[in-house]
Amino acid sequence: ILRHTQLLPRHLLIILNSIHDKNRKMSGNGVLKFSEEAIRKGVSAVEETIVQEIFVAFKPTYPLAQQVCCRCIPELHHKFSIGDLERVFRTHGKKAMETDDFFDFKRMLIEIGAIGRVLDDTDRYIQAEFEYTTSHKLVTSTDDMLCLHPLFTEIFSEIGRASCRERV
Repeated sequence: ILRHTQLLPRHLLIILNSIHDKNRKMSGNGVLKFSEEAIRKGVSAVEETIVQEIFVAFKPTYPLAQQVCCRCIPELHHKFSIGDLERVFRTHGKKAMETDDFFDFKRMLIEIGAIGRVLDDTDRYIQAEFEYTTSHKLVTSTDDMLCLHPLFTEIFSEIGRASCRERV
């Protein structure tokens, strides 16, 4: 549940309320034992709401963030190199961001929490550091592997491309 937040209390409350609502509708009796299905559906139901809140919060600084995410994130794997990010910037990001500055592009994605630096990679999870979890700016090197935040992966995945085009 927490990996689908940016560790803001309101994100957790939104998800927990959604899970409770899904569980109540699925069980029909308001039982407080939450099923795995209710948890998955509850999280899924509010992911876009949380991402939209992030875009609203960053709109004064990054007014084109949603457009950039729509065009670029579907082109990235869950885990990728700086070179992969540069390729996506050249083919999609320049036009979406309306700039030729790769570092501004990368900084925006890091600041809004769409991408982070990989710390460890297991069979099931990618453990990563995101800027919102640090007390400083997240700085990356050319050797770092990067990854997408689970929220942004779900919303801007290949499946969501068609609806993404409608929104931008």
